[in-house]
Amino acid sequence: MRTTIIALMLVLTLAACGTKDDSIESPMPDTETADQTAPAASDANQTQVSDTQEPKSTNTIKDVLPEGPVGTLQLANGSTMEISELIKLGKYYFYMSGKLNGRSPTIVSFTRFSDFQKFEAFIFKDEHNFIVTTKKGKELIFMDARIYMGSDSTDTYTFYSVDEYLDKKLVTVKKSDVATIKIN
Repeated sequence: MRTTIIALMLVLTLAACGTKDDSIESPMPDTETADQTAPAASDANQTQVSDTQEPKSTNTIKDVLPEGPVGTLQLANGSTMEISELIKLGKYYFYMSGKLNGRSPTIVSFTRFSDFQKFEAFIFKDEHNFIVTTKKGKELIFMDARIYMGSDSTDTYTFYSVDEYLDKKLVTVKKSDVATIKIN
């Protein structure tokens, strides 16, 4: 009896898989971004696309930057600096690599600011060992790690801050002097 039921289920599964449509569907364009970003094309511009051109996606991911400061940086001597804007390092806001929880080599890089905001703070034991706390209360311990923020220097972080006259200025801080970086 069991063999008959299993055989019937196998036949039904094969029949269902045989009728499955394997054609690739094209993605649906995001009507909101497509209406805003796509210029109105005339009939002359709607000619046949040549075989050498690659299709372009109309779906774009917008990186929404927050109003106000990005976070604060506390130095080992207790003084703090406001981080008003991060400098992108290539296409990354923040790049770190190291051994997560002392075991597996891990790379974390943020191309969107909204991903970076999921972290709450970076607490440095020294410049190569630190703890990352998330806004959900998790702790990630990185050992033998490197963090790059604003420059590819192994010794400094670079970011924009606001001085007492509310002028934006470029600030460079030694990594060995940093105690914490708190994200807003």
